[in-house]
Amino acid sequence: AGVWGEWGKPGTCEWCRADYAEATCRDSLYAAAFGGLAQASALCALFGLVDPHEAFAAANNASVAALKLDSNLAVAFTAQGMVALFGHQDFLSAQRSFRSAIRLDSTRYEPWLYQTWAYVGRGLLDSAIFSIRRAYQIDPVEPIVTARLSQALLLRGDAAEARVRVNDLPGRDPLTLLGHPPRPEWYPPPGRPPARPSPQPRPP
Repeated sequence: AGVWGEWGKPGTCEWCRADYAEATCRDSLYAAAFGGLAQASALCALFGLVDPHEAFAAANNASVAALKLDSNLAVAFTAQGMVALFGHQDFLSAQRSFRSAIRLDSTRYEPWLYQTWAYVGRGLLDSAIFSIRRAYQIDPVEPIVTARLSQALLLRGDAAEARVRVNDLPGRDPLTLLGHPPRPEWYPPPGRPPARPSPQPRPP
């Protein structure tokens, strides 16, 4: 469904959803098109570009259709996990979906990234750090991964490393940073305890 920075550009959401929807109309047996539509719809909801209730429902419907056609489609499980996590805050269901996605394709950073916040929602910070570090290993230049690694480290109290990670961000992707700016008070000078951000998971 494209890199994160692209989703801040006008028209991207509508274009992606329309493109995948057209593909499903042209070939109703094209599982990957339904999977792409599911993930695109979930991302549109996360970025607040459409009615989230409509978009999450559309994402769920498209992911179900995709998995009926191909039960081994990782992107469809990722989309289902996004709906469970960000649409319903059902952390256990989200974890199951992300684990299925990772089992089928462990080379994509997205399910590792989202799984991080399912762990955060359950208070499993060590597991969250493991998951987001894996996402970072897969794609160390994706700004949203670095930003979320920094936030997860802060939640665990690792302010020093969090400061190092957030210093990697400037200049990578201004659209991502404008959407979710880091808070300077979270990164105090060495020796001063950080302000604790809320542990509630937020959309990436």
